[in-house]
Amino acid sequence: MSPQDAAIHFFFGIVAVDLDLAVEARQSLQRAVELDPDNAYYQYALGGVELQMGGAEQALVHFRT
Repeated sequence: MSPQDAAIHFFFGIVAVDLDLAVEARQSLQRAVELDPDNAYYQYALGGVELQMGGAEQALVHFRT
């Protein structure tokens, strides 16, 4: 696996969510979405983190995608 593999960033983001590291989760999930914007799982996870961080408007963008 390489740093350009979105799955690595998604996995780290999910682990960060589990550890209550919201900023790190958002950064990792954002990178996963940048690398694979058509993946609904990545978009949904990022939307959930955005929602918890108070960014309802930004979360809606990801949920709609």
